[in-house]
Amino acid sequence: MPSPFVFQSGRRAGLLLSLCLVPTLLAGCAGGRFPVQDPPARFDTAGEAIAGCARFFAELDRVAADAGATDGQEARVQGFPYLRINRFLAGDWRPGPADPAFVDWARRLERLDTLARRVEFGNLNDAGRAALGRGEDSARVGQRIRDCAATLLARDLEDPAIRARLHRNATVPDDYRLAYRVVGLYPLTAIPFLAGVHRLHETIRSDFRPPLDELPVNGRLVRYRPRAAASLSAAERARILHRAADNPLELPFPGPADRDRLLRAYAPVFEVDVAGDDDRIGWPA
Repeated sequence: MPSPFVFQSGRRAGLLLSLCLVPTLLAGCAGGRFPVQDPPARFDTAGEAIAGCARFFAELDRVAADAGATDGQEARVQGFPYLRINRFLAGDWRPGPADPAFVDWARRLERLDTLARRVEFGNLNDAGRAALGRGEDSARVGQRIRDCAATLLARDLEDPAIRARLHRNATVPDDYRLAYRVVGLYPLTAIPFLAGVHRLHETIRSDFRPPLDELPVNGRLVRYRPRAAASLSAAERARILHRAADNPLELPFPGPADRDRLLRAYAPVFEVDVAGDDDRIGWPA
């Protein structure tokens, strides 16, 4: 059984929370990446079904932006309102526009956008949902997002020039500001930031150096583990990875069942010193 991660209330919990918040704060500093765009002009003359889908995505973007509900986890793809991309899928390995695997790659960008829009719609309040003009529920909106994304993607994949444009535009912009680089603010701010990080690391190491049985307990220890944890043999792991890579990109994308088996087999065990309700692990609400 894997060694448990031990969390204590008080200072250690605060330090760990700080580590978790640093990426969030840095992501917040990179805001403003997703301005609302007009529907691409190429869809205007493609028939009402396609033009209507393009307008629908633009309306979703506007409502999410007005409500402050835009999801910032993945980057938008300029000129393709139904696609989003992450750094992995934007890697140099991505297939070229004429490669048969390009279709599978593009569909994965489509899925990223669909997942992000599900988050955005879930973050809308009643006024935001009413602003869509139909008062639709999440299931109906989700179905229309999927249908429209498939329609627009199929249309774009028919045109070699549009494929080439997608390949060029499928990038994740960095969060650096050119003016800050020119005047040297990044190197200046890096010095105190790195010093603070080194101090934080040393504090955490000093907390984790003592053996588990010597750590003080302020409340009671609660151990969290999967309900049905099970080990996987080397042969089972190989079969899962082989199935996961059975796609045009030949990259391991496990399905839901295999992903669940892997997570249960390799999930860490958490042992938490519960001194109050703030130390309990659960869903955020």
